[in-house]
Parts: sequence; C-alpha cells; structure tokens
Amino acid sequence: MKFNKKKINYLLLCIVLFSSLLIFNTANFYTSNIIEKDLESTHIENQSQLKTSQSNNSGWITLWGNTNKLIGELGTDIINDETGNSYVVGTQSYYENSTKFLCFLKFNLNGTLIWERLWSNLTTNGGLDIVIDELNNTYIVGFLNNNTSDNFDVCILKYNSTGHLQWDEIWGGLQSDLATKIAINGTNEIYITGHTKSYGANNETDTFLLKYNSTGHLQWDEIWDNSNSDSGNGIIFDSLGDLYLTGSTNVTSGEELNPYLLKYNSSGTLISIKIWNELIGYLPTSMTNDTLNNLYIAGYLYIVDNVNVDTFLYKCDLSGNIEWNVTWGGSSMESLEDFIIDGNGNIYLTGYTNSYGGSTNIFLLKYNQTGIFQWYDILGDGSINVAFGIGVDSQDNIYLTGLTQLTRENAGNLFILKYDSNMVYFHSTGGIPGFDLYIIIGLFSIFTMSFVIIIIKKTRYKIN
Repeated sequence: MKFNKKKINYLLLCIVLFSSLLIFNTANFYTSNIIEKDLESTHIENQSQLKTSQSNNSGWITLWGNTNKLIGELGTDIINDETGNSYVVGTQSYYENSTKFLCFLKFNLNGTLIWERLWSNLTTNGGLDIVIDELNNTYIVGFLNNNTSDNFDVCILKYNSTGHLQWDEIWGGLQSDLATKIAINGTNEIYITGHTKSYGANNETDTFLLKYNSTGHLQWDEIWDNSNSDSGNGIIFDSLGDLYLTGSTNVTSGEELNPYLLKYNSSGTLISIKIWNELIGYLPTSMTNDTLNNLYIAGYLYIVDNVNVDTFLYKCDLSGNIEWNVTWGGSSMESLEDFIIDGNGNIYLTGYTNSYGGSTNIFLLKYNQTGIFQWYDILGDGSINVAFGIGVDSQDNIYLTGLTQLTRENAGNLFILKYDSNMVYFHSTGGIPGFDLYIIIGLFSIFTMSFVIIIIKKTRYKIN
C-alpha cells in the first residue's frame, strides 16, 4: 500500500478546516437571541412607533421606538414601584436635524405601555437617571444643549404618578456641566452629582453636588476639586442620612485615574475624603449599599495603552476599607453601566461587551453578597445591543433597559427586558462562552492529526 504526500497533506488540511468550521459555527450559535423580529407598527400621539413583545413564562421583552431608520431611541435607567410598574427614562434622537428629546415611559407588570412623555427645552435633550418617592412621584436628571457648542447643562424634572410634569429646573454655567446620578432621601430631598467645567478650578473638570427640595428649589451646591480633573458618578445615603459620592480623580496629572469616596452631611459639609491610590485605572460608574451600610462600587478597569477593558466590583465599609474586589472580562472591552442588589443581597451588574458573542452584546453578571461569582448571561441578536440601566422589583425580578439595533440599517430602539426570579433566559455558570467546546474540538483535531502521523511513520510501506 502506498500513500502520496499530497493526499496526506490534503487530509491534514481537511481536518484543520473542518475543526475551524465547527469553532466558527459554535461562536455564532452561542449568543442567545432575545429579540423577536415580528414588528408591529402602531401610531401613538402622532408618532410612528414600533412595539414588539416576547414572553417566556413570566419574563418578557418590549421594544419602544420609531420605524424611521433616521430616528433612534435608547433607555438609560429603569426603576420599579411597589405594584410592579416600570418607569424608563432615556433619549429619542432625530438624526436628520440633530435634535434629541428626553423620553419617559411607564409600563405595567406585563410590559404593556401605559403612557409616554417627551420633554424638550432646547434642541438637544436626554434623560440619564431616575428615582421614585413613596407616592410614586418620579424625579429625573438629564442633559440639554442648544447644538451651537459642546456645552451641556443639567436638567431636573418631577412627574407625578399619572405622568404629569410638576416642575423642571436647569443648572449650569457658561461651559459644560453634566449630571450622572440622582438620589432621594426619606424626606424627598433630591441630590445630584456629576462633573462641571463652568465652576471647576483652573479650567479643570470638577465634581459637583446639588441639593433640591421636593418643589424644585435649589438649596445649595458644592464643588469638590482635587487639583486635577474629577467626576462624580455615584451617590448613596447611609442609614443616618449622610451622603456618599464616588467617581474618578486624576491624582498624578497623568492619564491614569483613581476612584474616590466622599462623605457629606445633609447640609453639604464635606466630612471625609478617601482616594484609593492603589486602584489605578478604576473608573466607578455606579454605587449602591445594603441594609448593613456596606458600600458597593462598580465600574470599568482601564489601563492607558491597553485595549482590554474589564468590569470591577468591590465592597467596602463607610470609611472606604475594601473587604473584597472582583473583576470580570474577556479579551476585548466590557463596559459596566449599572448594577443593583436584590432583597437577598445578590448583586447584578450589566453593561455591554465586545469580547463575547461576535458583536456588541449585553452582559448580565450575578455575584452573591460575599463576592462569589454565580453566573453570567450574554444577550444579543448579532447586531448592536447595549444595556444602560438595571432595576429590581419587590419580588426580586430583574429588569434591563438600553438599546437594540434590530438590523444594521436601523438607528436602534429602546428595549425593556424582564427576567423572572429563576432567570428563564439562557445563562452560564462560568468560563468563556463556547470555550469548553473550543477545547474539545481543538483536542480532537490534535489527536486526529497525531494519530495519522503516527500511523504513517509506523507503516513499513514506502511513502512517495
């Protein structure tokens, strides 16, 4: 029996190509499709709106947006009331004339739209964060701009439970001022943080803290300057009514940033400052606390000149002493946008990833209260899908909102997704999506090629 060298080479090449094809199909098959393509066009308040719903037991997904490809929508934050209604704030963008509206939506517990509100003061407006009081009044913080410069101002809105605007206020100066988070205490006092250049020292960007009463009157504003650029990205109260801010600060005047923790009393007096100099490249995007006054800070870990961006989460006490610190990510970029804690102390983080699924996809992570990783979900439909906000209801159901691009030609639509308590959508308890199968296929290929080579070498026949 004689073997031809060319035939052997062809055989080895076929094995490699077959294995590569399996890996490619596995990577494309992995991502779970949460978006149903059956779109029903409706007409709401003189707008051509798009709505679609997909249910899975008690979980569902609803889209809100416009069928016009030059109009896009995204949700930035979501909150739930005691009866299971969901309130979503975001932005609707008209790309032909560069205008944006702040959008505010209310859905019932089944994902049906109850009402929608659009707010505009100038040509560019958008919603960023939302809180709710015990009477289901909602308070929204957002941005506005007149499109003649890059300077933004802060807008604050109050709506009652039926969706009627109670008041709106604007804060800002001659340069750019942008809010990031809003918080409310037990007496319905409103606190807002972000960054300001109008009132920053030495033309730098500094952290601001605003206090409003429930009728929309500014009580005081405070600016924190750490000599270089600073930004406020998280705000929370402890059980005594003291206020905690987190964000990033430039300690060395270089490109690297560090996280900080500020403590204020309710009168706006700064009590303490904690800067984690050892956490280089940690950029907090959100903060919350538990019933024991433990603080949880999350964001993304970015090192200059390194394309790999991961998420982080750490737990600390009120003095900033870190109890544990965890990170998660793949070979590319993960952006942590928001996180919450449910009634059992479980921690859920969401945002978007370019590492898993072959495109920009939504991730959802779960950790227990001791920082032990539980599972992750990667959600997408092969296009662009991003989660910006996460909420939890009284039954510990998890809600996400953000943007989904149904096709490459579409500007994107706002979505709201409800999981049930058992997390009915596909999820994994560890590792890299599809990675186990990659290993199996790779080992199979190596074994097969090795077997063929051994057989050839051991044969007594001449190989031409």
